[in-house]
Amino acid sequence: MYLGVIAVADLGSNSFKLELAQIKSGRPVTTETLKESVRLGGGITKSGMLSKSAMKRGWDALSKFGSRLRGFDPHSVKIIATQTLRTAKNADEFLRQAEEQLGFPIEVISGREEAELTYLGVHQVFPIEDETNLVIDIGGASTELVVGKGAQILDVSSECVGSVSWTKKYFSTGELTTARFKKAVDAAEVLFKKDRARFKKYRWQLVFGSSGIISALSLINKASGNTTSGAITPESLTAVYEACIAAKHIKELKLPGLKEDRRDILAGGLSALIALMRVFEIQQIAAVSGATRRGALKTLIDDQSDHPIDRTAGLREIQQRYDVDVTHAKRIAKIGNYLLDGLALDERAPVARMIDDAAALHEIGFAVSRINMPRHSAYILENLNLVNFHPDEQSRLIALIRAQSGKLKKLQPWMSDAQFQHALMCFRVAKVLGYARRSVSVDALKLEFKDTQYKLVAQAGWIERNPQIIWLLNCESNYWERLGVTLKVSIDVERLVAS
Repeated sequence: MYLGVIAVADLGSNSFKLELAQIKSGRPVTTETLKESVRLGGGITKSGMLSKSAMKRGWDALSKFGSRLRGFDPHSVKIIATQTLRTAKNADEFLRQAEEQLGFPIEVISGREEAELTYLGVHQVFPIEDETNLVIDIGGASTELVVGKGAQILDVSSECVGSVSWTKKYFSTGELTTARFKKAVDAAEVLFKKDRARFKKYRWQLVFGSSGIISALSLINKASGNTTSGAITPESLTAVYEACIAAKHIKELKLPGLKEDRRDILAGGLSALIALMRVFEIQQIAAVSGATRRGALKTLIDDQSDHPIDRTAGLREIQQRYDVDVTHAKRIAKIGNYLLDGLALDERAPVARMIDDAAALHEIGFAVSRINMPRHSAYILENLNLVNFHPDEQSRLIALIRAQSGKLKKLQPWMSDAQFQHALMCFRVAKVLGYARRSVSVDALKLEFKDTQYKLVAQAGWIERNPQIIWLLNCESNYWERLGVTLKVSIDVERLVAS
């Protein structure tokens, strides 16, 4: 057992990284970092599958991480996976063996969660409270944007533009030409322009960048003498772009401070960053290394904090008492919150809290019997004193948990409460999506609400790949229809036409 040591692994689309840290005065102090260049995103085939060779590279890397993590307390380890494992059609196959190699569960986080962790990590390095900041994270297969003030996040976006994926798509032959860069930059601009009006209204004062490619460009700036701070500017990007054109081919590219593992994906990341700086009229970016992992380390520390009168600690104690599958509870909460994001509610927080609480305790009834578990869970809660819960909150939680699956009975008194209805919908659909009790990617879905109707919109192909879930969702739709509430599943026609 490693007392006072925590560990975070980030399974990115380009590289896998493991960071170990000692907790000192409530803050993580990094003691060791391991990195394996896996290029998982580069192993996606035209059919959207991870190749066997890419999976083997990933498993080999995780076997090394697993050896290093042997003996760690499960509560001191957090493993996160990002864009490639959100979208690969055979991600489940990879994740099953990956978890065996590691000895710990892997959380496939959404683009929003990734952005929030990155912002939290940047805030740990630059705890600026009175200015609005934009944080950019260009990963191997996606770019996350998040704007916030102090520790408060104001808005988040995730686009499928990454250094590995863009290099593979626009520079697959290795040729570095003006025409290829123009196509890559123009394509990235189209995606980023969707977020421009929404983000620019916040009028940020500072811009931070956190990713391997941004750190690489910052090192190039320092080594070239363009700037002592390593700050990235339009002029510094132009200098790198001109060096790429002069080199004519990726293999011939030689820049001060550029490592070989970054050289091969520089063109895609450079194109994405040029597009971002143009679309959002950014004049300077300060590089922050490893912000996503820093954010994850901070959440680990927060989860370990022992506050006996804290509401979260009270829920955790109940989970331990009734031997709840905490990994599955977190999985359902995460899916439920992802679905909630699609509803675009003006008051999100109270609904999110209901989903989190229900997910945390919905299976405590298994301690009584596997049969009629929802009824047993509700009965137990009726006889518990929940710490820092108002009686009305506890009543709503009991109603949510009693109605977590199957027919929707005796709910008429609650259906005039819009927040309760939204929470119940997200919670029940999350349980359907997570029915297999393993890591599941839901980025291909979006739950919408308009004119009293819910619509679960799926990207083309998702419905055909998930017949069992579709059957369960049809049953779910029938249950809601008897209450006079509509739930439909449909294909995202706009994305289908675009593809």
